Amino acid sequence: MPVIQQPFRQAITYLFRWISIMLLIVLFVVIAPKSMDSETKEDVSFETWYEKVKTMYTLVEQGKYEEGKKIYHWLDLHLPALSFSTYEMNTNQMKHFLYSFERAGEALTSVTLSDEKRQSYTYSFYLSTDAILSKNNPLWKNVAKQSLPLLEEAKSLIERGEKEKARVSYQEWQHTFEQIRPAMMTGEPESRYMPLISYLEYMERESSWLEREESEDVVKLLSHVQHLIEPARATVDPSFWIVLFSIGTTIMIALTYTGWRKYRGDKTKERLRE
Repeated sequence: MPVIQQPFRQAITYLFRWISIMLLIVLFVVIAPKSMDSETKEDVSFETWYEKVKTMYTLVEQGKYEEGKKIYHWLDLHLPALSFSTYEMNTNQMKHFLYSFERAGEALTSVTLSDEKRQSYTYSFYLSTDAILSKNNPLWKNVAKQSLPLLEEAKSLIERGEKEKARVSYQEWQHTFEQIRPAMMTGEPESRYMPLISYLEYMERESSWLEREESEDVVKLLSHVQHLIEPARATVDPSFWIVLFSIGTTIMIALTYTGWRKYRGDKTKERLRE
């Protein structure tokens, strides 16, 4: 029997992971509300959930994985009782939130992961939970702002010709970004972060950007990140302008016609007097 190649095994693993996440979404949205037992029927606010997540992250930081695992079990038990619709989350956002939740579970149960990786996965989940509650000023945006000097440093190093140091600064920024990515995708609509994701994919493909004398690529990356962490501007539905224009045009025509009728009436009266 032929040996399955490693890339194919990885593809199968990722496929099963995403299928399990989609099944979880169906469970929470369709099945869970009808079949929760008495323990999970207990109302759990997102604020309570958030405090539990924060405590779990603190325990993982301290290396107390067994105690953190108990809190994760509580979170897993009460997850179906949370109302995601209250926070206007779409299916894509829920998918990324559940993915970060699954990775937090892996961090608490997998002994093969390094302590650094276990803390990173739990921290990502903590930021993802915060992204749901803190729509206006989520923690992940503060972390993103704090990481900007690393990109500024990479830009300056490229301009000075110090390519390897620039690579190290960029990789440090990349490490931070991978921690905040799940929170970004949980808290933001896809249209907000896709330009940044697409540009990062371009930079991964075109590694020659590090060999150039100009720092234009890093400048563009900085621009994408800064745009993302700024408050989203409210957009006006184009149909609003169409309705406004139609009403305005109707009023102008009515006023013009009324003015013309008045002018014509005045002229007629003058001719009659003469």
